[in-house]
Amino acid sequence: MNAVTTTEAHEIQALPRPAGPDSASLMRIIEVSMSRQDFDIAKISALLEVKERWDAGEARKAYVLAMSLFKAEPMEILKRKQVGYKTKDGDFVGYSHAELSDITEVVGPAMAKHGLSFRWDIRQENGSISVDCIVRHAQGHSETVTMHAPPDASGKKNAIQQVASAVTYLSRYTLLAATGM
Repeated sequence: MNAVTTTEAHEIQALPRPAGPDSASLMRIIEVSMSRQDFDIAKISALLEVKERWDAGEARKAYVLAMSLFKAEPMEILKRKQVGYKTKDGDFVGYSHAELSDITEVVGPAMAKHGLSFRWDIRQENGSISVDCIVRHAQGHSETVTMHAPPDASGKKNAIQQVASAVTYLSRYTLLAATGM
């Protein structure tokens, strides 16, 4: 199998892998060991553990490479949401920010191009909301960023809106953190 790298012009080039064992050759060794009359289940279990570690290491390398290629993509996340309010002192505060959809519309396709995807796990316990953003590579390696917050009681939100607002906020920032954006 070949590794992939980018040149300064972001062209993808194949790099030869160093010679040595790979997942397929490890599997052949296991298969030969199992076909022998005197096969030892402990030895085969140890070989399977070596193969699993090898595959996990290769998946991790593929994830790192895919993330570096993803980050080389030209992306612009637009800050389309306008926010403005008056302070207690009567001053006006205004700013723009990117909504979750602004981020996912840009990041999702760029990640998919490199075999990456993302999803969220959401939990609510003891008055706290936790959001995990899991970024996974097609070869199976994944990394997670977690953030916690109470329901967002700002403004005039009802209880469900407070939870939804916090989930959206945490989803947005865990994705940005997980992708290094």
